[in-house]
Amino acid sequence: MAERNADPILDLKETSTGLSRREFIVRAGFGLVAVGAAGCSSHTSEAAADTRTSLPDRVYIVMSLASQKEVIANGIANHVVGKFPNQDCPIAIRAVPARYLMELFPRENTYTIPLNGWIFGIATSGVPFDPTGPFWSTTPGNTWQFEVMSTVARPYLGLDGNNAHVQPNGEYHYHGIPYGLVSTLLRENVGRAPLLLGWAADGFPIYGPWGYTDPMDPISPVRLVRPGYQLKTGARPLDAPKGYFDGTFVEDYAFVTGSGDIDECNGRFGIVPDYPGGTYHYYLTASFPFIPRLYRGTPDISFTHPLPGPDAIPPALQNIG
Repeated sequence: MAERNADPILDLKETSTGLSRREFIVRAGFGLVAVGAAGCSSHTSEAAADTRTSLPDRVYIVMSLASQKEVIANGIANHVVGKFPNQDCPIAIRAVPARYLMELFPRENTYTIPLNGWIFGIATSGVPFDPTGPFWSTTPGNTWQFEVMSTVARPYLGLDGNNAHVQPNGEYHYHGIPYGLVSTLLRENVGRAPLLLGWAADGFPIYGPWGYTDPMDPISPVRLVRPGYQLKTGARPLDAPKGYFDGTFVEDYAFVTGSGDIDECNGRFGIVPDYPGGTYHYYLTASFPFIPRLYRGTPDISFTHPLPGPDAIPPALQNIG
């Protein structure tokens, strides 16, 4: 059994971005939750968890085939994780072997493809990016998806300091920026920003949380990438969950062209350290959608994933709406 040691909670040395880790977290809107800190959510705050967690050995293999990239992983992270089971996620982490395929030379489509419950991508830690939350519904076809990262839903879903929790089958997965992975990459890739965090199901790379101010100029200043989604205004429709558009549900948001740095897929074309000639690439962001909810390319079926069932809604959220 492998044991994983906690990172120092705060490292105030300047990174290549010009921001200390404390400054990054504050500016990202997460108070003093440290990059790389383990934790699990309580109903009032991000609570510290065990800093040593026994887990199965990690498997993470990347290979290039004739026209595809192959990733073999078992979902065991290369960084500290929170305590599982916990009060709001009573499931232990297990090794869940998986084989993912994606295009080695992906192409942008002229249209977007909704996530529809699929795994968005696989992180370089070997953990899936799986942002889909449980659904509110009163009649078939009228469904609203809880935003797991919202202030309403998050406290009851047992997320740790990596914005992750565990599926019923024991699969650990991310719903937002994985701070433990970011911390690991900062140590391993000093001077390299943005950080390569993984690959999407369509083969395009996933970066974040920083990007170049000018996407075609790698010597331009680095800053947190801003998504283009904003809350809708007013009250939800009569056949929707009661209340105002407050971010509790994915459908509370709309993309506003020109309001951020990236497109509706949370991506853009530009130069990044691993692609000096430029490529389309996605970003994980500190605000909605956190993990992209649309594909720019064509996802591989190896990333298919069932939608959450009615039993996925914790009791505290069942009366909303």
